[in-house]
Amino acid sequence: MKAVLFVVTLISTTIAVRAAHSSGESHQTHHKNAALIGKPFEVLADSIAPDSTGMGTLTSVELASRMVTGWNLGNTLEALPTETSWGNPLTTQKLLDSVKAAGFKSVRIPVAWSKFTGDTSTYTIDTTWLNRVQEVVDYVLKDSMYAIINEHWDGGWQQPTYKDSAYVSHRLAVMWEQIALHFRDYGDHLLFAGTNEIGIAGYWGPPSEENYTVQNSFNQTFVNAVRSTGGRNSYRYLVIQGYITNIDHTVSYFAAPVDATPNRLMVEVHYYDPYNFTLNPDDRITQWGMYATKPSKTETWANESWADGQFERIWGARHSTRNMRVTADIICNISPGQWKGII
Repeated sequence: MKAVLFVVTLISTTIAVRAAHSSGESHQTHHKNAALIGKPFEVLADSIAPDSTGMGTLTSVELASRMVTGWNLGNTLEALPTETSWGNPLTTQKLLDSVKAAGFKSVRIPVAWSKFTGDTSTYTIDTTWLNRVQEVVDYVLKDSMYAIINEHWDGGWQQPTYKDSAYVSHRLAVMWEQIALHFRDYGDHLLFAGTNEIGIAGYWGPPSEENYTVQNSFNQTFVNAVRSTGGRNSYRYLVIQGYITNIDHTVSYFAAPVDATPNRLMVEVHYYDPYNFTLNPDDRITQWGMYATKPSKTETWANESWADGQFERIWGARHSTRNMRVTADIICNISPGQWKGII
């Protein structure tokens, strides 16, 4: 049975941030169109005073150890156009009770939030959809598990280019402000994850300076939007992403956003190797690793030593003075499924 490993790495209390490039006036002009890393958040008119009630005192590293191991509610709330469009039934309390009974501690809930009401140019999220996501979050919290909600692929509108940066940053901020306000009174068992696998559509190779600079700025936009709402969101644990959540690209190009609240950020990476075993819809490759018994059904690369090496890169990044210092915990094993749509 095919499955994919989802991993969250955690920023430690000290971070050596990769310096943003600024070579030439043309780049400077383009960069102004993005939400710059280090730009302070602006307090919203409906913000309230910071409230640490129910938010705990753990660092993000300490919290992660309590979230292991987790489960991914894939192909449901991020499915388009409806929750059941990608082959899964409606999520119920009974399903999450079963996840809890199986021993899981956390549930990742991918969400497509672009279900708007009225004038779509205002990006006002339909209240019915907000309430449905809340219902599923409440299923998780009722079982005393941690819940992570994100802004998923959602049709692919989040392109990391200078041309699109102002549009994406504005839309991302408006949407996350609404989400943050809706869930502002929730305690520390609810985490927000800003995006998913931000990259140029159809391209999975190394990013250009433009691509990773703009993608890193989206992380800052997300952090600013959530913190701007105040209340418990001033202390909420937030999950940010490396470029297309790829381990190699994250280690090489990630730049941490500035956060007014220390020790509350996590960095997310995904691991899909080898593709033919984990994601390729052609089912000829059904075995992997040292215990494989059928050579014709077995992928020949990315076995145990490769996986060890990739995760050692994440561990090794905590010693880097160039990019970031991290510790790593495995949070979620993505559940097997039909893998319809965008993971």
